Amino acid sequence: MGSATAMHKFRLVPWVASYGTLIALLSIDEITMAGTGLATTPVQLQQLQTAQNIVLMVIPHDVSFRFRVDEKRLPEVSCVYRIAQAATFNDVLKVLNKSIFEYKKDNREIAEVRVGIIFENKGNSIQEFYFEDWGGAHDINGISGEYRLLASADLPNQLRTLLTRQEVALIKSGNLVCPHS
Repeated sequence: MGSATAMHKFRLVPWVASYGTLIALLSIDEITMAGTGLATTPVQLQQLQTAQNIVLMVIPHDVSFRFRVDEKRLPEVSCVYRIAQAATFNDVLKVLNKSIFEYKKDNREIAEVRVGIIFENKGNSIQEFYFEDWGGAHDINGISGEYRLLASADLPNQLRTLLTRQEVALIKSGNLVCPHS
């Protein structure tokens, strides 16, 4: 019996519970297990309901580096924003819901990390997403833990449009010119 590779197509389904708590559950559109036919659920995203804020890290389009940027280096070389639970928080979840269309257990690195999204609670990371950015030229790869993601080409630009909102706080810019209101 050979090894099975799981390919998942999913969407996050955010809704507000009776007490205004944001809950994000995984809704699986299609699960294919090569060689086994077994249906298993990918990483549960239910823990996002406890997130108090999102840290969004974005490298501006016109910035390039001599060496590849990975998820460890991204906070040092990007514009870093904090988003508290508000309309923009929900909009980040909607962007992820619309944009991520493939989910695969795979620990390969991506070409270069240019966008990072960290869901936090009391300073601790709950879930982290990192993506490439090819300026909208083609679909982008991403990673979240031990999972590899495939997302629409416009995901980074959709996130960039949220950066000028009032509830988004620029917390670090380094020497970069970071978009903000």
